[in-house]
Amino acid sequence: DHACRNKKVDVIQCEYLQMSQYRRRETFSILTIHEVLSSNAYQAFQKAREPIERFRLFYRWMSILNYEISVCNRFDRVVTMTKEDADYLRSYAHRAEIRHIPIGIDPAYFRPSLEEIERPVEVLFVGNFRHSPNVEAADFLLSEIAPHFPDVQFVIAGSHVPDTLPHAPNAVFPGYIADTRDLFHVPNTIFVAPIFSGTGQRVKLLEAFAMASPVITTPVGALGFSIRNGEQAMLANTASEFRAALRRLFCSYELRVRIGNEARRMIVDRFDWATVGREFLTLIEMPSRKATF
Repeated sequence: DHACRNKKVDVIQCEYLQMSQYRRRETFSILTIHEVLSSNAYQAFQKAREPIERFRLFYRWMSILNYEISVCNRFDRVVTMTKEDADYLRSYAHRAEIRHIPIGIDPAYFRPSLEEIERPVEVLFVGNFRHSPNVEAADFLLSEIAPHFPDVQFVIAGSHVPDTLPHAPNAVFPGYIADTRDLFHVPNTIFVAPIFSGTGQRVKLLEAFAMASPVITTPVGALGFSIRNGEQAMLANTASEFRAALRRLFCSYELRVRIGNEARRMIVDRFDWATVGREFLTLIEMPSRKATF
């Protein structure tokens, strides 16, 4: 409030639903929704089986949805990371001006090393393990995938790894990595993202694509990216599909290089900050349907 009263503030941008309290009615305000929390709550409700738990999660879903709708309708602009999230919110928040603009990345910073270093093929996953989809993904890799490739090292990087994850003798846990570029040894680092729940766009995939790493992910993990299966990435939904995709990449250096290069080309063409910045500027300059409540 002090800044708005004493300085000329043209735009307030609130990152995440939790920061929406900082909207000010007299100032042009943008809400950036990185994850649609009500959609996540609905997914949790769908998975529940016990009647009491289903009732509790249904009430939680309705509460979050009601709050999310009311907040979106108050902002001048709402930005989601994916078209799917934008379509979902539009179906409820009818007064909101909602557009999807992806997260960007600096492809000059995230780029594969030009040095050819002879390294064995390895499998990489990166995540913050306070986020349940990442725990689910690591559990899947350690129980369903890694045991089938005992001679391949699986690198599970990230902070707060839970003790409840399965043990796999060919898995290593380097913990938090300050510079994730150090994890990629292209084309022999195969990045896997078995993401089965959640919303929004995965920054881990932005980085992997920019680093020209061959990627295997799910359709949920690929949300926000223009991916054709077998071109910019390989898509898989089940353990057998992930294992089959890994075998193909293990056996073909040329395939790893081709998919990695196509993925990086997608990032350079569509997800660099200059392109994303122009989209965001257009969003601000659009005619306003400013909320008055």
